[in-house]
Amino acid sequence: MGEAFNLSSLAGMFFAGKTGLAAAMHHAPLVDGKERYVFYALPHIAIDAEGHLGTCRREGREGASTACGALAAFQKEMAGGKLNISMDNEDVEQSLIRMRLLSSDRP
Repeated sequence: MGEAFNLSSLAGMFFAGKTGLAAAMHHAPLVDGKERYVFYALPHIAIDAEGHLGTCRREGREGASTACGALAAFQKEMAGGKLNISMDNEDVEQSLIRMRLLSSDRP
């Protein structure tokens, strides 16, 4: 019954736009002339065994790491007072994360 089309992005944010969504929707099976979709938009957060937020252990990796390196990097920039708010064409997703988190029209 069809296949999955993964549109994952950093920080659990959705950056695909119209072109990415159109591509994904062309993977849906036609059943009785209808296409059916299931969309999941989930952040990747973590709570480790000791109850620490944002850290996890990954199979095959030693020690703890951040669940979302993009959000950890943003937090570190904020704490250090060195926040780059310009668009970096070599790091578009991280630039969009900064813009979204700093925007005044967030819900």
